[in-house]
Amino acid sequence: MKKILIGLVLGLLIGTAGTAMAAGETVQAVFAKFNFVVNGAEVDPGADPLVYQGTTYLPVRIISNMLGYDVVYRADSRTIELTSTRNETPSIERGDTVPSEWIGLRTLAEQYGLTVRQASSQGSVFRVAQGESIWFDITYDKKGGAYATTPDGSSIRVVIQNGSTNISIEDLRSLGLIQ
Repeated sequence: MKKILIGLVLGLLIGTAGTAMAAGETVQAVFAKFNFVVNGAEVDPGADPLVYQGTTYLPVRIISNMLGYDVVYRADSRTIELTSTRNETPSIERGDTVPSEWIGLRTLAEQYGLTVRQASSQGSVFRVAQGESIWFDITYDKKGGAYATTPDGSSIRVVIQNGSTNISIEDLRSLGLIQ
């Protein structure tokens, strides 16, 4: 009986020690401040990077947008797609009309009964919603550009013309937000 009790206690100790070791793995990283320069222009990433074992980490979306890429996250296949915006986004000069593949944010809001509200205290992020349903957030950078992301992390292309925000109709359709 004594041997069974000792065996049982020893088995429990070994089992719980293995579980505790597996669950107790932690990583110690620190937030750091860096100056970011892309193609000679200083860029504010909008978030402080983490530094772990001498390597700096920033979210994929922030780095990609800084380098001129749109980011689309496909939750069903857990895929992150990066697409260059340098040749895709039309260059819209002052006085040009917005191509038909784009819709102004104001027009979009009016046609679909959306509200556009400030979502950050700094005034650089605006939330586009229909009632309680969030469609996407638009983040404006200090260089006059913008990008939009849905709550699941998908991207929507945005172009600014004469101070007006224009949204890609193709992206809105592909995400099922409009028909």
